[in-house]
Amino acid sequence: MTHHIGAPPRKPVGWGTDKAGRLGCLYDAPRTPPGRLLDTDALTKTQKTDLITYRYQLNPVAITRRIIELQDVLIRLAEDKTDQLYLAQTPSILPDVHKGIRIKKAS
Repeated sequence: MTHHIGAPPRKPVGWGTDKAGRLGCLYDAPRTPPGRLLDTDALTKTQKTDLITYRYQLNPVAITRRIIELQDVLIRLAEDKTDQLYLAQTPSILPDVHKGIRIKKAS
């Protein structure tokens, strides 16, 4: 089952056939996890009210911006290490000066 970011997931509920008689999976209506939880009797009335209040206080745009900011920080922190790994894997054209340069003697 695949779903896109931002789209509420669908849950498989059984099997059925289409008009051509092919067997396929049947899905329920898309719902967010909090929406599914609110549909059950697992929460008290106070917990449901708190969950609804919390859900309406969320700002998806602000959350996305903060995630992007944190990803940028992580990328900057990892940049030096990434560059070092890249340079270590790239063979150098120049001779290794620590080993010295060998010159053939004229005979």
